[in-house]
Amino acid sequence: MAKNEKQLYLRFQDRIREVRETTGQSPACANTHDVFFPEEYHDLQTRRIATETAKAICNRCPLLTDCALYAIEARIVDGIWGSQTPAERAAFIQETKRIKRRRGF
Repeated sequence: MAKNEKQLYLRFQDRIREVRETTGQSPACANTHDVFFPEEYHDLQTRRIATETAKAICNRCPLLTDCALYAIEARIVDGIWGSQTPAERAAFIQETKRIKRRRGF
């Protein structure tokens, strides 16, 4: 793990601890890891169901935004993070780049 990746990971873990301490909630994904990596399923129907299940869990999580940002910043290329698939994260990154170019950043 590169230094920057480790810093991102540690910052995300700190945020998880903070939410746990202030709300008493832990991310539900901690107990249902297998649905958050639907690409591991070869059957397309099972993959679709796993993706839908993961997104439903994410959408109730107090760390939704933190999780999505972590996955984008860390350039994670698999799994559902912050209710986003790898393709959705890639599209978000491309759209952000397009907007920055248009605005001259």
